Amino acid sequence: MRVDLLLIVFLLGKATGGWYATDIKIVEVGLMPLVLLGTAAYPVLSRSAAHGADEFAPLTRDFFRSVLFASGWLAVGLYCLARSCWPVCWAMLSSLQGICCRCSQCWPCSKALKSSCIDCCMR
Repeated sequence: MRVDLLLIVFLLGKATGGWYATDIKIVEVGLMPLVLLGTAAYPVLSRSAAHGADEFAPLTRDFFRSVLFASGWLAVGLYCLARSCWPVCWAMLSSLQGICCRCSQCWPCSKALKSSCIDCCMR
């Protein structure tokens, strides 16, 4: 369980917590290749560290370069995705304000839409 999500829901409300949870999932999907790259490199780096700095330094340098390269493209991709998808998501959210909560569960960002619909229905 994520403590940050619990605090956001407690302090800012369900709708904001739903948006945050959806955004975290999008970022986590992008981070997964970087985590797998680190997991695959760990045994090789550990073995080379045991042999000495002459073998460890070039492998570490190459690993950090590849991670920085991939994370840079991840940041660019998320920035472009957010810029292109945000108007569409905002239009869907504003059009779903009058629809029942059951209809919004089929959307990919159902947590955010469902919580915002619940907040609208509770008013």
